[in-house]
Amino acid sequence: MNKQDKTYDDKTAKRLAAIMQERIKGTFCDFLGMNVIKYQEGYCLTKSMIKPEFLNPLGSIHGGYLFTIADTTAGMASIIPGSD
Repeated sequence: MNKQDKTYDDKTAKRLAAIMQERIKGTFCDFLGMNVIKYQEGYCLTKSMIKPEFLNPLGSIHGGYLFTIADTTAGMASIIPGSD
């Protein structure tokens, strides 16, 4: 970890992303197909495939789906590795 800008080397960042992915297994976000792509302290990148079931009656992404993904991603970004 670079103490100045709090970034991790690629190997560490991938390991932390895998740990975060493991933490969401069996949760609502796992059901939604959320995947953790990259993790750094204060930063988390996720992706999810949008299925027809996740659309609102007008055919756009349902707000509950969108905000669940956003809330979980932001929450993971706020976690400092090694803290509980």
